[in-house]
Amino acid sequence: QGWFGVPLFFFGIVSLAFSQLVQETETDSLPPDQRVEFLNDKLNDLSKILQGLREGSRNSFDLKKQSSIGNYNELVSVYGKNDPIPSSVFAMMEKTDETWQTRTAEIKQGINSVEARLNESKLILEDLNDNFAGRIEEAVPALNVLQENLSRTETEISALSSLSQNADKEALLAYSNIQK
Repeated sequence: QGWFGVPLFFFGIVSLAFSQLVQETETDSLPPDQRVEFLNDKLNDLSKILQGLREGSRNSFDLKKQSSIGNYNELVSVYGKNDPIPSSVFAMMEKTDETWQTRTAEIKQGINSVEARLNESKLILEDLNDNFAGRIEEAVPALNVLQENLSRTETEISALSSLSQNADKEALLAYSNIQK
């Protein structure tokens, strides 16, 4: 979980970086008009991935939480609310929910930040298209910078995706442990 996820996270980042190196050499050889098209497609793809992250996997968490609440209610009906067993289960449920809320808030903050940068990148690309309409080859240096920024943004989205998956796994595992 905690410490195991850190090396796994860095392994994912390193493998993504290597894939970016291969992809960058392929796109460097594209003519400027095709590079604009590539960047446009990349922006759309990253926006879709970000939207998927925003929606998240809240459903599986909510189902597990509801199941734990049902188990807690059964314990209360059998042992009473003041018994240590239901009390400890309730405390574990509160702790798990608090951890989930904290982690998802951090992830949402990251998503909002990346989304703002993606929107800025879209505006920059539109501006380049408008200002260099017939002579897009003059905008190649700006397109290179935009491509580098998108590469970093893609890495950040990958990191957010890993964080989101780890948060889901940890919360589901915690609720599974509560139900035992």
